[in-house]
Amino acid sequence: MSRITSAYKDTIFAFRLRQLMQEKKVTCRKLGDVVKTSYASIGNYRSGRCEPDIEMIVGICKYFNVSADWLLEL
Repeated sequence: MSRITSAYKDTIFAFRLRQLMQEKKVTCRKLGDVVKTSYASIGNYRSGRCEPDIEMIVGICKYFNVSADWLLEL
């Protein structure tokens, strides 16, 4: 059985958000400005410390032109 060494859970959402931001070269500050939240909140989403509410997920999906199903792996 493997042990989690990170303090935060690397969710599919966090992984895919980091992936999108890296591919599109989008900073936490830029995405935060677009979806009307702080860059610190975006950083928390990227690291898996917390997950956004549904309205934030919709905004992120619209900005990156991806489906919520893909982003959340539903």
